[in-house]
Amino acid sequence: MLNRARSLIHYREFLWELVVEEFRTRYRRSSLGFVWSLLNPLLTMLILAVVFQFMVRLPMRSYALFLLSALLPWMAFASTVQRSAASLLLAEPLIRRHPIPKLVFPVSISLVNCINLALSMGVLLFVVGPMIDFEPSPALALLPFSLLCLTATTIGVSALLAMVTVYFRDAEHLATVFLTAWMYATPIIYPLTIPGQASIIPEQYHFYFELNPMYHVIQLFTKPIYWGQLPEPQTLVAATATACVGLVLGVGVFWWREDDVVFSL
Repeated sequence: MLNRARSLIHYREFLWELVVEEFRTRYRRSSLGFVWSLLNPLLTMLILAVVFQFMVRLPMRSYALFLLSALLPWMAFASTVQRSAASLLLAEPLIRRHPIPKLVFPVSISLVNCINLALSMGVLLFVVGPMIDFEPSPALALLPFSLLCLTATTIGVSALLAMVTVYFRDAEHLATVFLTAWMYATPIIYPLTIPGQASIIPEQYHFYFELNPMYHVIQLFTKPIYWGQLPEPQTLVAATATACVGLVLGVGVFWWREDDVVFSL
């Protein structure tokens, strides 16, 4: 594993070239370019805000801000996992010609989307934020750590799915269905609790929601952005554990089967 890690570091310039090329390809021939990174979550947020704020009538202060704090990191995670599923298959010609570490392909997609998340969240919070009652607080200093945990978790899940897809091609399509179900099982478009209000989810079921590892990672964004508070210590521990276990497990399985990839593409 140490040798594989050194190899990945040795190819860091190639990894960065993949990241840069991904940005170029994403916005090539697009008249709006990076603006699409802002419009996509904004339009999604607008639709959900209309449905839940005015039709379902959730008793919340600035439901749009809550959506922004939870939906942006989830969209970065889900889109990365979906795109990474076929990353090794799409890179087959390059993998067959050059002895490069295969992990650079899912990692590059993860880095692109996490960098994109940091940029778009920064712009949206300080441009759109004042219109949806966003109030900066000292708790925002936690966001770099939040982004680090999300990136580590994303790399782990993406690496695992990329390897599984090499041997089981239907995994790419099943991932879309699974991610949709996972999103609704994570308090992203609804809060688990609202202070001073009756709980939306019956309290006896909270334990099962908290077993969801992404619940704690998303809380690292929701707490400082929407609530203006630091997450509880148990949330910080659970999110850190999710990031570490997800990264080690996903990358470990990837490296375990990496040498056989070329024979299965």
